[in-house]
Amino acid sequence: MESSYPYKTVVLIGVGYIGLHLASRILESETDYDLYCYDINPTASRAKAISMLSTTEDINYNTYEKISQAMYSLEDTIEQTKNKNKIIISTVPIATMAVGEDLVFYGDLYKAYHTMSKLIMPGDLIISESSGPVGTTRKLIDTIENSYDNGFTDRRLSYPGDFNVAYCPERTNPGDKVNTIETIVQPISSDFNSVSLLAERFYKSIGVKNTIISESIEATEMSKLVENSQRYINIQFMNEVSMICESNGVSFSEVNKINKTKWNFSEFSPGLVGGPCLLDNVKYLSTGVETHILKESQEVDSKYTLNTSNKFAAKLSNTLASIINSHKENNEINIYLVGMGFKHGSTEPIKSKILEVIDDALAEIKIRQLNKRVRFFIADFYFMVKEQYKNTNLLRLEGYNKDVISSQGLRMGMRPYEYRTDILESDLDRADLFILGNTTDDIDRRVYDLSVKHNFKILKVHN
Repeated sequence: MESSYPYKTVVLIGVGYIGLHLASRILESETDYDLYCYDINPTASRAKAISMLSTTEDINYNTYEKISQAMYSLEDTIEQTKNKNKIIISTVPIATMAVGEDLVFYGDLYKAYHTMSKLIMPGDLIISESSGPVGTTRKLIDTIENSYDNGFTDRRLSYPGDFNVAYCPERTNPGDKVNTIETIVQPISSDFNSVSLLAERFYKSIGVKNTIISESIEATEMSKLVENSQRYINIQFMNEVSMICESNGVSFSEVNKINKTKWNFSEFSPGLVGGPCLLDNVKYLSTGVETHILKESQEVDSKYTLNTSNKFAAKLSNTLASIINSHKENNEINIYLVGMGFKHGSTEPIKSKILEVIDDALAEIKIRQLNKRVRFFIADFYFMVKEQYKNTNLLRLEGYNKDVISSQGLRMGMRPYEYRTDILESDLDRADLFILGNTTDDIDRRVYDLSVKHNFKILKVHN
């Protein structure tokens, strides 16, 4: 980084699924940035770091330790950075609601915007990576301009002039070995080309090779919503096709195999769409306007999820009945859950449709009426963590269960449950059932091998 570049300090607000990936790139770059990480739930951040460390290889052990050391409270972050020109980056998920024609922020993003106000000194560069409805970045600017809670200046900060803002939606996909930070094209937008160039220099300093600069923040916000909504629509089309095939007694996989031989066929697979991006972005794109394809895609999503829940509830009911009949003398049923993340190969449970389907199925079969103590063990780490980490203190995480899992799902049917990070293979002698959600083929094979050895049953939420 040239000595003329004004920013040597980076404050990262929101150290979750995307923020952790960004933090690792900053710490592993050749530029010697001073990094300060702030998250309202540091325990969850450390747990997600371990998930990425163990499953995606996007974070190595040394970087994990550096991220842990860079975690600060808001008060300490303010104190440590108050006299430094800095880049403030937000990766916090956006929560909004419509009030009349206005868009109102609430939850974590609202807190993050006010957190930024406390951190800013004149000349700082604010980068937002979070997707939201068109106009979100303007709301960020208004929030900072109207804040009376700034401890670094005796006057209200005004834009433009006192601080710089760029909207640069994230395009990295943790765990993706093809579309990496070196191969993606990073969008950058600002009201001023000079600010866009400052943001571009930051991204190139952490490994980004390709950028596209837009003069319109709003167009860049819209593009983020469109790209995610397009993927959502394509998945929902395949969900509907799979249900049509099922109703006609036709194999969807056979249909898809034939389709893939056509040169202009776009390959997508049916599935449960969860996570922090796709469904929310569809809703943001629909804000304030009447839509048709988007609305109908959401209806297909609900129908497919319900269809999956009903089929899984029937399979689960029959399986539990079989377990009870074959173990009448036992007073408890031990169920292990693997693949509870919102997508394949991830332990990230945020907005996981897998959890929703399992929970609804358990409610449907009235699990409380089984007259057995049903114990649930979320065993993702046991099967996903690399062997060299299984005996380290990385997996002794107090609070991960309460702060991450229970806040995302596991409602009426699935309590009491236990979150286990120290499962031994000998524990599996007591296992009655494994439920597999978004698991990889490798994990499926490992579980099937163990089922032969330990004599437990297996159910997949969806095929």
